[in-house]
Amino acid sequence: MNAHHNYDNGNLIHSIELAQMMCAALKEPDPRKEALAILVGLLHDAGKADEYQLSPKGDWVLTDRGKLLGHRVTVVEWIAAAYAKHPVHNLPREHYEALLHCLTCHAHAPDWLGIRKPRMREAILLSGLDQFTGQDELMRRCAPKESGWGNYHEKLKGGKPYQVESIPLKA
Repeated sequence: MNAHHNYDNGNLIHSIELAQMMCAALKEPDPRKEALAILVGLLHDAGKADEYQLSPKGDWVLTDRGKLLGHRVTVVEWIAAAYAKHPVHNLPREHYEALLHCLTCHAHAPDWLGIRKPRMREAILLSGLDQFTGQDELMRRCAPKESGWGNYHEKLKGGKPYQVESIPLKA
């Protein structure tokens, strides 16, 4: 709750931005080829809705489920339940498995863990752009209004953001 996009509707905004960036990065003119990128961008953090609850003090805290399982497990459970209960006849099993692959793979997971490395462009983009959008939002939020050093944030890799002075435009 103290990381990127931690404001009202921030998770939704982050997910929409990510889906848009993924489509732009794929450079596919065919919307049918963008469908998976859009879907994983929109769903990748959806499980966070079940990870947090409002405490009696009025702040958001991680639930036991969130501490034990995490949002990736939650969203996969939701998708699996929906797929089993409401079979979508035009969604081939290959596409369903591709969706799950993109949501669960991790480039740096050791083989013995049983988590697969990315094998699809969409999976690689999801990982890289998710990290980028989070860091970018924090950098923009913590950056100074003009030039110099901005404000520290514990989630910013590399410390305080730095911004150079704007180059004046010549008329």
